[in-house]
Formats: sequence, structure tokens, C-alpha cells
Amino acid sequence: MPKNFRTKEGPHPDWGRKFGMTEDTTLDYRKRTRLNVENSDGTIRFMYDPESGGEIATLLELNYAKKPYLDIFFDRDNYQLASKPRHTEHRIRRWLIMKNIQILNVAGNSNIYLEYPVEHLLIRVLGSRKTDN
Repeated sequence: MPKNFRTKEGPHPDWGRKFGMTEDTTLDYRKRTRLNVENSDGTIRFMYDPESGGEIATLLELNYAKKPYLDIFFDRDNYQLASKPRHTEHRIRRWLIMKNIQILNVAGNSNIYLEYPVEHLLIRVLGSRKTDN
């Protein structure tokens, strides 16, 4: 997880232990991107701008590591899914099964307007957001 990791609710150092994450020692997103790709079975990139620096860096690391990835696009103007939600949910579930993804790296354009739709899409695909033991 990023150095000085914070959530919307504030710091959660306990999440590192709970989810098997370690804090990176640098603020350099390129190093963190490389580690996230290397330490996962595959990546879903949620984005509206595939040409951003972060998305290019992620794609380069994915190709270098020869790791599977799935691109999910959002409309740049209204931050809605570019394809029908049910179709997108099916694509994600099928990809996770076909690629045998156990550890998923979630990447994408950093934008507050994407947080809610991505979170709720992942909840529909993966299940509840409950994080209690």
C-alpha cells in the first residue's frame, strides 16, 4: 500500500495486516505500480483516460511482467460506464475465472468521481464491502 496510506475515513494501518499488505517505503508511484503488478495475479484498469501517465506506466509494467489485465472504460464527460453495467459485471466475473485471479490489482485514473461507480461495480462483482472479521 502507498506510503502514508489513508482512506476517506483516515489512516487504517490495521488494513495492512488484515489484507496482507505492506507499506511501500517511497512515494514514487512507478515503483508502487511495479510492485502492485508483480504481487498480483492480474489487474483491472478502471479508466477514462488511457493516455495518462499512470495508465501508461501500469500498461508498461503489465506487459513487462506478462500479467493479464482487463480494461474497463468510463465516459470522460459523465463518469458512467462506457458499456452496459450488467455486461461489464459479466466480463469481469468471466475474466477473473478464466485467468484464475486470486490476488487482484485494481488500478485506474485517480478521480473522486470514479470512486463511487468503481466501488459499487466491484461490490456487485465480488460481494459485500464488509471488512469486519
